[in-house]
Amino acid sequence: MEVNVPQEKLEELQKLQREYEQLRALQASLAVEVERLNAFKKDAELAAGELEELKEEKEALVPMGPVFVKSKLQTKVLYPLGANVYLSTKPEEAVQRLKEDKKKIEEQLKLLEAELAKVTQALTSIEARVAEIYRELNVAGAPKEGTQGTGQRGS
Repeated sequence: MEVNVPQEKLEELQKLQREYEQLRALQASLAVEVERLNAFKKDAELAAGELEELKEEKEALVPMGPVFVKSKLQTKVLYPLGANVYLSTKPEEAVQRLKEDKKKIEEQLKLLEAELAKVTQALTSIEARVAEIYRELNVAGAPKEGTQGTGQRGS
């Protein structure tokens, strides 16, 4: 049986499909960014924990290319500022900067997670609307009792 789909319903379904695809891409992008920020947050926590133990001079293995050198750590560390620029600073100051970075990351995560929740809600709304349209089309295209097999609709 052939169902005649009203043009406005077809256009609405096409529009919803485009919106859905865009939102799915945005959702995937936001999820990747959340993962990236969570990794940065974890790195900041680990680095801060290690630096807090540098109160006294310690021996450590320092990577130098493919080899490690046993060395006494000095009281200065290189803190990355970005664009391959580093700040030579005391471990305590680096720990403070890492804690500030962690707070900024947590704020960004909250914003991203809120945006992700909005996108997910919009996707759910689109799914519900598409299901509603299909239900309407199925009801409209279903043969009425007593007209089965004739292709006619009841009035």
